[in-house]
Amino acid sequence: MAQDQKIAVYSLADLKNTTDDALLPFMIGKRKFKPNHILTDVRLGLGYSAVIISAVTFYFDYTSTWEKTKGWTLWAVIAYFILNGALTLWIWGVEKGKVFNGYKENVLISFASRTNKYEPIYRLKVRYTDPSESAAFDWKVLDLEAPFTRWFTADGYFVTENFQEWLSSSIPVLKQK
Repeated sequence: MAQDQKIAVYSLADLKNTTDDALLPFMIGKRKFKPNHILTDVRLGLGYSAVIISAVTFYFDYTSTWEKTKGWTLWAVIAYFILNGALTLWIWGVEKGKVFNGYKENVLISFASRTNKYEPIYRLKVRYTDPSESAAFDWKVLDLEAPFTRWFTADGYFVTENFQEWLSSSIPVLKQK
């Protein structure tokens, strides 16, 4: 998000989304991590599959009679609900608020963020591998939290440098790189 764009400081959703949006440029631009898009790809695949089933069903219902299509429509509706159920489980069970997954050399890193209602505190769960400390793919987990006032001004401007400094000083693999 542009630094000169003002947001509502009393909207936790705006504060969280603006902060989440700042993770990607920092990790890709400053720290040279490559994003891993597998979570997004699966989400898009499930969602688009459900939409395609709906569109094909609509087309055949529109161009043909109900008697010819009602058997296929039943199966299409069942498939649609299965795909949407899988999508919901994927979002809640696998993604769990993840905002960035990436890798660089032997380091894998994942960020999941959340806020609690009525608490202007940004909570960030960081999972990463640190090959300098242990065997590869031994996951370390950090639960970080900081008030949004650490990187937002009182009138709603995001201060990128403050956010990036907080990340760099809190996450050991970002200190090293």
